Amino acid sequence: METTWAINTFGDPLGSLVRLVDVVWRETGLEGVLVSSDMLDGHAADHPCADHLVAGDCILDQPEQLQKFNPFRPAMRINAAAFIPGILRERSAGHYGVVLRPCEIRALNQLEKLDPFPRQPMMSICVDCLGTFPAGDLEWRTERRGSADDLASDTLKFARQGGISIDRYRPACQICRSSGAEGADINIWVIGLPARQVIMVNVPTEELAGKFHFANSTLIEADNELLKMRQRVLDRVATRNQHSRDRFIQELIDSLPATIEAIAEQLENCGECRECLEACPICSARRLERGADGRYNRREIAQWLAACAGCGMCEQACVKNIPLSAVFGVIHEHMHAPI
Repeated sequence: METTWAINTFGDPLGSLVRLVDVVWRETGLEGVLVSSDMLDGHAADHPCADHLVAGDCILDQPEQLQKFNPFRPAMRINAAAFIPGILRERSAGHYGVVLRPCEIRALNQLEKLDPFPRQPMMSICVDCLGTFPAGDLEWRTERRGSADDLASDTLKFARQGGISIDRYRPACQICRSSGAEGADINIWVIGLPARQVIMVNVPTEELAGKFHFANSTLIEADNELLKMRQRVLDRVATRNQHSRDRFIQELIDSLPATIEAIAEQLENCGECRECLEACPICSARRLERGADGRYNRREIAQWLAACAGCGMCEQACVKNIPLSAVFGVIHEHMHAPI
């Protein structure tokens, strides 16, 4: 049976989240926590995770380093799930935590199916995603606002409404099929909530919930009104994103590939670029290669699209600016639609 708590944030949702991760770290005996470098301060050479930034991931080895951590920064240059299986294989004797966005958890779950890795005793933590900006937009917005943390703070103010500046986010975020945290050992919820007053933490199993001993002053059982309020906003966000998806497809329907065969031909006609494939976290486990005849195996293309996490890394990497998020997303939905 799942357990959901509400945490009084007293005007500091980020601080409350950091303290929660700190408690999880200490009470479950983690040796470190893996997070995306997009969630951390700067990229200076003296950064505590400088050795890992080039790979896009970061391993925090001391709870005090969580003070540099902010999962609400509206930035996503890589899908960190791609690096986690390799790190866990290298450190299979250790007990690590990972903090990921919903699309990264989806990718990690798909990677485990495609190429099983030693996921236990890993502790996965997923945080609601309020959206991320394209890299160019993020840079000038950060300069204008002051810092990525200031942007994150602005975003959190609108968590109750499901976010702000939706039409300025990356296309993948505008059409995201599920921005709520789920599928992890611990899910941290802010969407639909007055985050400066309260956030929620959801633990899917009673066994895991029993491991934590949070301070009673900050932790209360989530009431039905909070849960209903969150669900209403999640439903509204899903509807909004579906409308965006429909609009994008309507605009593109006559000019872009809409079948697995057509996508395979598109990839073959792109020559040897492969930027979208290199950026895709799924391809880190199931690499797509041309056959001797220069063609991609259609069955492998279908498996790739079926596993799509919807993170949009392919589109972000595409040198031709093809709106791959919408194209791949629609085909993925059709493949998973009930018959």
